[in-house]
Amino acid sequence: MPQRMLRYYLDIQEATNNKLPIHQYCIYIGKDKNYIKDTITQQNLNYHYNLIDTRDIDCEYLLNEPAPEAKVLAILCDFKQKEPKEVVQYILSELHKTVKSEKELGNLLLALEILSTNRDLQSIVEEEKEMLRTLRLEDLPSGKMLFERGIEKGIEKGIEKKAIEDAIIMIERFNLKIEDVSKELNVPIDEIKKRIKR
Repeated sequence: MPQRMLRYYLDIQEATNNKLPIHQYCIYIGKDKNYIKDTITQQNLNYHYNLIDTRDIDCEYLLNEPAPEAKVLAILCDFKQKEPKEVVQYILSELHKTVKSEKELGNLLLALEILSTNRDLQSIVEEEKEMLRTLRLEDLPSGKMLFERGIEKGIEKGIEKKAIEDAIIMIERFNLKIEDVSKELNVPIDEIKKRIKR
């Protein structure tokens, strides 16, 4: 990395005709411990650039920034005494409150998911995203209705599935006619035929 940063330095110096001061920063966001060197010390050469490990940055600094991108980057920082779940909840809540474009929100959430893997927080991010999505849906009158209907539909499907399973057991074990069992248990013949081994 130091060699690459030195090349960048020389390229920038050449592009600006050496008329501007150059301050170089490299931000490390990796999952593993940072072993990157930030200096080259050789005969007739002493080069240094600024290397920042996001683990050394207090997450509050980025969480308090108005830019939503900064809040996403906070997932990589030092949570101090805060619980990871608490930080993730805050980031997601702020993104949903401040980002109006669905496309932009989607991109930011995707970035959050990707970056969370560098801190082994992807399961917490997924869990909190799902919970927030459910709560936001239930907050709407139509959402509550859809949520309740979803539960009812799930129960109905469960009952129907159990009835089909019972029908198949009766037909196979007691050699009963499909038509008779279908009528008795009020189960569609087609559904029984799809699953039966005959």
